[in-house]
Amino acid sequence: PFIFRTTDGTEVARAHDIRELARAMEACPLESFLYHAGNNHFSAWLSLHGHRALAVKFAPMRAYNELDRQNHVRIVREYISEVFPDRCVFF
Repeated sequence: PFIFRTTDGTEVARAHDIRELARAMEACPLESFLYHAGNNHFSAWLSLHGHRALAVKFAPMRAYNELDRQNHVRIVREYISEVFPDRCVFF
């Protein structure tokens, strides 16, 4: 699973698949999202789980604020709807 942590190591969310990842990216504290985005953790996890096209898209992306988080979540959701059109329900 992808484990969302704060900079002090406290676990704040966990995702086992790409849909859970999108939900957790949106719901976790912004500090945690920015930490993981800034260290390319999303790209590495996506690549490891077979979502290479999305991993390549995320690798050069940077995140600095809430708008960047919303953009990342939007990109993941668009990817899910393209790759899994019959299972794109998020909530």
